[in-house]
Amino acid sequence: MEDETSIALRDIGTALIGIQMVEHLLDLVIHTVFRGESMFSARELERLGKLERHETLGNLIKQLRTKVDVHPELDLYLDRFLEDRNHFVHGLIEIPNFNVSEGEGRQNCLRVCQEMATASVRLTNLFWALIYQFHDRQFQKMSLDDDVRKLFEDANAWAGRVDQFFRIRE
Repeated sequence: MEDETSIALRDIGTALIGIQMVEHLLDLVIHTVFRGESMFSARELERLGKLERHETLGNLIKQLRTKVDVHPELDLYLDRFLEDRNHFVHGLIEIPNFNVSEGEGRQNCLRVCQEMATASVRLTNLFWALIYQFHDRQFQKMSLDDDVRKLFEDANAWAGRVDQFFRIRE
C-alpha cells in the first residue's frame, strides 16, 4: 500500500510526463503535419528527433500560430496550459502550505497535479488526432502495426475537432 507521500510524488511525476508528451507531440505536429511539404527524407526525420529537445513550449505555440489559424477557444486553452505548465514546473512548491505528505498543502498539490494531467491528456488526444489524420492523408495505403494503432485509439473521437480547431494558412 502506498503512503500519502508516495501518492503525491507519483501524481507529480504523472503530471510532468503528461506535460512532456504535450510538448513532444506539439513539436511533432508543427514539424510534420503543418510543415507545408508532403514527404520527409530520412535525413530530415533524423534531424527532427534532435531538434525537438531544444524548443520551449511557448516557442512551439508561437510557431503553431504562424502556421495555422487556431480556434480562439483552443488558443486561450493553449495560453492557459502554458501558464499552468510554467507554474507547475517552476513554482510547484509555491502552492499555499505546500506539502506532499499531509494536510491542505497536500490536497492543493494533488489538485494541481490532477488538473495538469487532465489538461495534458486533452491536448495529447487532440495532437494524436492531427497526426492520425496526417497519416491517413499521406500514407493511406500503408497499414499500421498493432503497437502504433494503439496510439491512435482515441484519435477518432477527436478527428471531428481537428478541422474546427486548426485552419492551415494559405
